Amino acid sequence: MRIQIAFLLSICSLAINGFSQGNYALINRDVYHLIDRYQLMNDNGVSLLHTSFKPYRQSDIVSLLAATDSVSSKSDRWNYDYLRAENRFYVSDSISKSDKPFLKHFYNYKNDAYSVYEEDFKLSINPVLYLSGGKEKDVDAIRYINSRGVEVDGVIDGKVGFYAYMVENQASFPSYVSERIFGFGAVPGENFWKRFKDTGVDYFSAKGYVTLQATKHIGVQFGYDKNFIGNGYRSLILSDYSGNYTFLKLQTKVWKFQYTNLFAEMNADILNDNANVPLGNTVYPKKFLALHHLSLNVTKRLNIGVFESVVYGRDNNAFDVNYLNPVIFYRAIEGNLGSDGNVVLGSDWNWRAAKNFSLYGQLIIDEFKINEFKNGTGWWANKYGVQGGAKYINAFGVSNLDLQGEVNIVRPYTYSHRDKATSYSHYNQPLAHPFGANFKEAVGIVRYQPLPRLSFTGKMIVAQQGLDTLNGILNYDENTAATNSGGNVLIPNNVNVTLRGNFLGQGVSSKLFIMELISTYQVKHNLFLDLQLLYRKQTIELPLLSSNTTFAQFSFRWNIPFRTQNF
Repeated sequence: MRIQIAFLLSICSLAINGFSQGNYALINRDVYHLIDRYQLMNDNGVSLLHTSFKPYRQSDIVSLLAATDSVSSKSDRWNYDYLRAENRFYVSDSISKSDKPFLKHFYNYKNDAYSVYEEDFKLSINPVLYLSGGKEKDVDAIRYINSRGVEVDGVIDGKVGFYAYMVENQASFPSYVSERIFGFGAVPGENFWKRFKDTGVDYFSAKGYVTLQATKHIGVQFGYDKNFIGNGYRSLILSDYSGNYTFLKLQTKVWKFQYTNLFAEMNADILNDNANVPLGNTVYPKKFLALHHLSLNVTKRLNIGVFESVVYGRDNNAFDVNYLNPVIFYRAIEGNLGSDGNVVLGSDWNWRAAKNFSLYGQLIIDEFKINEFKNGTGWWANKYGVQGGAKYINAFGVSNLDLQGEVNIVRPYTYSHRDKATSYSHYNQPLAHPFGANFKEAVGIVRYQPLPRLSFTGKMIVAQQGLDTLNGILNYDENTAATNSGGNVLIPNNVNVTLRGNFLGQGVSSKLFIMELISTYQVKHNLFLDLQLLYRKQTIELPLLSSNTTFAQFSFRWNIPFRTQNF
């Protein structure tokens, strides 16, 4: 531990005489879609912004906006001004003051409830509020979200950035979400939680970080948050589905390269025997993630990335400093240490194939033997996943009509490992795709912004998966030979695994169909009204476990992303 602290302090000391460093834009699918639009509209967009590793630096977003000329529609001009206001600390020309401040000290700028804009200190403080009420067909109870909190963002001396987000939540989600919560022992995207009344949950959302610039090209971020790798709606490498975690990130940007090192401390999967509710009065066993990702802008239109990651645990719950080497292959470290960590490697790509059109994808390999693959025997440890997708903005010449299609396929047993300390998961949730493994999925998304303040999103998801148990969630019987079909990454892969004859979708067959429609109106800057309609149908081989959900919800949001549950 002393070595780890010394390493972090040495990085911080380098930043004393450092360079300007950008804070990061909070991961928000709606906002990041707007950024992707400008990246596609710009002939040099791929080379200006490495889109595979999120969140983006605010300064990089501003640079992309400054280089974008083709801002023609009213909605695009509105989005352009919105993104500049959101990343205001790094806009070269000043953001206009509000002509109607509140009580002289509040809302001097339209995007900040309280702000300070001095040469050596910038500060923004905003309230966070999410109030929603919804009705689920054939269910008497009202579904709701009640979130209240605060968001703080700032920069000191143009060299040190900081961010904090603290929100208290009570919620009662649709039935299929509650079943997942009480089955897995986790609220999707969150960490510790408690029961609230009969059907609700109570949880505290917190995230924060500090950013430093070690050199002109090397940035450092230390925080408690999430990361996302990929250009798709889903990620097969690292997604934002699980809860927040403590991490140290080193990001080097030089020439056409962006090289990212991520070192994270996570919780091994642990559940209380009483109704699968996590214990809040004990220290959870730890495990660790070490990941490096290299992104290369091969041309102005093509970006290719490669990555390697390892999840491992130690009996003393300590991080192994051998993994701090930023350039070595982790498998070499594993061999030298005699460790049996869960190593995953692969690649991702993003190609601007034509104006307003891009192709993207991912390939991940957990374990693989080429001879077993050629023989076609269905060997259990040929574990891999593939993603392919496309984005088309201003589709068919219609301004602000954007289409996206995506296919994800993951083989059985991918991401699982020998025990809870090495599974590709955090706090009882998968680190990549929310389905885990042993599935195939197609996603279609239509976005349309007919007016600057008004936008519509339509989403359709079709998936087929093989479930591991009768409920498809966590409980399994080690004495029953057919319970581990390779879909649940939390089940150790040394439990009841059939060595050969495995195939995609094996186990208890589950077919899933999701249709979601969302209408959003931005009343003021970052103050939204949403109307959501959701239909979800899950057909399981055992009819008693099948379910239909029809859900309608109205939301009032202030400085917080829309919460969607697409699983």
